[in-house]
Amino acid sequence: MSVWQLLSMLVGFGILGPVFVLPTLLAISRKHPRMFLIALFNGMFAWTVIGWVALLIWVTIPQQKPAP
Repeated sequence: MSVWQLLSMLVGFGILGPVFVLPTLLAISRKHPRMFLIALFNGMFAWTVIGWVALLIWVTIPQQKPAP
């Protein structure tokens, strides 16, 4: 493996890694009530594009706050 191949792999992982866990990072930053499930499903289904998009939609849907 050449140095350029190794460097391109590291750059690729550096860019794609955070994109892969984006639904989990958004759930944490928004304090989503189902944060644990989103993180779990992200690890299980985010490698499929459909699963990743579904999780991203789930995280971005506004959550209703319970009435006092």
